[in-house]
Amino acid sequence: MKKVFKFAGFAALLLTLIGFILLLATSAVTYEGHEIAKGTDALFGRKEGMLDIDPSPLSLIAWIFVLLAMLALGAKVVLDLMKKQVKFGRILELCISIVLLVSAIMLFFTVPTFYSANGASSVPDNVFLGAGWIVASIFFILSGGALCAKFVLKAE
Repeated sequence: MKKVFKFAGFAALLLTLIGFILLLATSAVTYEGHEIAKGTDALFGRKEGMLDIDPSPLSLIAWIFVLLAMLALGAKVVLDLMKKQVKFGRILELCISIVLLVSAIMLFFTVPTFYSANGASSVPDNVFLGAGWIVASIFFILSGGALCAKFVLKAE
């Protein structure tokens, strides 16, 4: 069982990196299959002439959490490859897993917070989270779950 978790950190880093790219490259909010807001619009906003799109604050916080978790996870993977034992390594993996799980949950609330940030009182029907953002959130859940399982089963 410990051989399976030997590569859990690297696999979690790879899934997190793919999810991070998906957040930036795919549609965040769709209406009946048509793009309303790109990922960068939902994260950072956009100003185009008279059109002013405000970012979703919850999505931006989740994006920052994912970025921090990805950097910490990258450092942990490099230390593991160098065979350096870090005293707080297991606690660091647990913190990273919690941050990834929380940010994945936060990303599922992008649509209502995006509409609220742009002054709408309610979300219209047939408005959904983009498929890329759903896949990215699932990747973050898988990454966080793998790291959490590694911590719980005391695999090193």
